[in-house]
Amino acid sequence: MKKLIKVLVVLMVGLSSLATGVVAFAQEDIMTITREAGYTVDEKYRPKTSIMIDSQTGRVIWEDNADVQRYIASLTKLMTLYLGFEAIEAGKFSLETTLQPSQNVLNISNIYSLSNNKMAAGVEYTIEDIIHLVLIPSSNAATVMLANLVSDDNAASFVNLMNEKAKELGMTNTIYYNATGAASSFFEGYYLPEGIDPNGDNMSTARDLSILAFNMLKKYPQVLEFTKNPTYTVKPGTPYEETFDSYLFALPGKTYAYEGFDGIKTGSSPSAAFGFVGTAKRQDTRFIEVILGVGDWSDQIGEEERHPFGNALLDLGFNGFEYKKVLDSGEQTINDQQIVLEQDFYTLVPKNQELSFKLENNQLSLVTDLPQVSDKVPNPSVSYQVVAQGKNLGKPTADKGDLKPTDDSSFFSQIDKYAIPALVTLIGLIVVVVSRLQRKPKRGSRHSAKSSMGKITLIVGLIITAAGIGFGVLVNLNLL
Repeated sequence: MKKLIKVLVVLMVGLSSLATGVVAFAQEDIMTITREAGYTVDEKYRPKTSIMIDSQTGRVIWEDNADVQRYIASLTKLMTLYLGFEAIEAGKFSLETTLQPSQNVLNISNIYSLSNNKMAAGVEYTIEDIIHLVLIPSSNAATVMLANLVSDDNAASFVNLMNEKAKELGMTNTIYYNATGAASSFFEGYYLPEGIDPNGDNMSTARDLSILAFNMLKKYPQVLEFTKNPTYTVKPGTPYEETFDSYLFALPGKTYAYEGFDGIKTGSSPSAAFGFVGTAKRQDTRFIEVILGVGDWSDQIGEEERHPFGNALLDLGFNGFEYKKVLDSGEQTINDQQIVLEQDFYTLVPKNQELSFKLENNQLSLVTDLPQVSDKVPNPSVSYQVVAQGKNLGKPTADKGDLKPTDDSSFFSQIDKYAIPALVTLIGLIVVVVSRLQRKPKRGSRHSAKSSMGKITLIVGLIITAAGIGFGVLVNLNLL
């Protein structure tokens, strides 16, 4: 009996999801996905949190513990860089602007425990050099130089600006204490934002970092010009020349090279373990992924082992979805209405599946079960004008908010139409079966009670079954 009840519950939950139209993208375990993609991965490197979104629409293709806060180490530098690009856009300086490292910056570059480059006194570094140094060797000295330039040497003001920008972008679970990802107490007094906890360790989530990357690629796609190469040489042909290898092992020529992968940043520390924000593009489709909390700092193999998980998620995206034009501008017939689209409609769509559209408030959008990464990233839509009202047999039109497929005879629309009646009918039949399994005892005073209970259960089951069938008939006659 207990087993039957469990089966009943599972069926009810599954069919209820179908009835409400919730058909989410299959959410397998990330270890399974990665192994099925052909990678050998150890459980000890399992990411603590991850997410993958479409870079054009902000739709979430995959997420696992995406809202769990984690220490983010040098992934902090993405926000510092974002504010740097904003300052360039505002005309405060340019990529060609040059500056010399201050004495504090020179001292920071000599702190062994921090990731750095060898800053040279009196040498002019362009902002283009600085950005490369922030992104490739993750230089803390270069990061402080950039933050100081943006904030006019006010470290605390810059940290406050970081937190304000995070809030503006919708990064609701992020807090910054410094511009670099290393607690300011590690800088031996050479970098100390006044009034801010010197031991503060920056925290964020996979979702928030994907929101930051989404906005970065929308506004400042040139960032990928700094991250797409596996190596970078600063000051080539001078006594100050240094060459750095990227820690992004999915770039061309690296251990886990992935077709189309071109950036953007890694992060690692004792508190954060190993993580990265990455992106890859094939044809017109680009995905952004965030992998956090891989392995343990004491095991530096995690530096490379974070990438098989990212590659497997990218396979999931490219194999299942594509960003493309789905409707031409001009006249279209959508949900029994003749409309005129003001422009071509491009969006992310599942491959080889029939598409449905929603018409509401003179905006056409795709009906999809994929959620938006943030409420600040709206579902893509295109404006339209109604040409003529089509025949719809008196039903409400999609212009009033119906999520209605273009073709009512499609398989999936029929499922939507009859799912609830089918669910009710199935429940009734299961109750009938359960009633017949309530066996009569061979003897004893409980015989009458058992028999009565079985009859009551049978009657209830028959009533539910009849209700489900009746409901289906009414739906078929378009009376509901």
